[in-house]
Amino acid sequence: MANPQPYDVQRVPSRLCKSPTAISTFPHGGTEFGMIARMTFNPNALYADITAEEYGGTPVERIYAGEQPTFECLLRGWDADAIRYNFPNTTLGTHGRLINFSPGVAGQNRPGYLGTNMSFKLLVSPIAESFHTGLIIYNAVPSWHSNPEMIFRSEGELILRLEFACLPDANGRVYQTGKLKDLVL
Repeated sequence: MANPQPYDVQRVPSRLCKSPTAISTFPHGGTEFGMIARMTFNPNALYADITAEEYGGTPVERIYAGEQPTFECLLRGWDADAIRYNFPNTTLGTHGRLINFSPGVAGQNRPGYLGTNMSFKLLVSPIAESFHTGLIIYNAVPSWHSNPEMIFRSEGELILRLEFACLPDANGRVYQTGKLKDLVL
């Protein structure tokens, strides 16, 4: 049994990196998205219960049926690359990138487009790379289906809530988590 120690409790300040090519120094050969906070990775394991009539329909077995993982985080600030690759409809303005939705305008992603058209490899890179846990999602699909939002606050920083569906890549890989140097790109 483990012997818990106060130094085992970790805060994991991290950054996001799109399409990393090497486990080296940040941004790992990819595109930096910026600092993130309140990261949540949910494997969303699926199970099917087998019930028994003779026991009044009580479950007697549980079958593992795969996972539908998701990753959510708060992006701390307005990062033009993060906006460009995570929101379905953006344009470049005079002073930066804009998020917009005008489904009748040419060039906009209209309802019904495939989310995988915007997918990419996503690396959650801890600042203390040698000590903290990292996460790689091999086919991250930016998603706005549940609760991603922009949080405008007068008492603090602008926050963009991002969410990603984690789908298999061409090699069948979905995600890997562990020390950054152990992860396989």
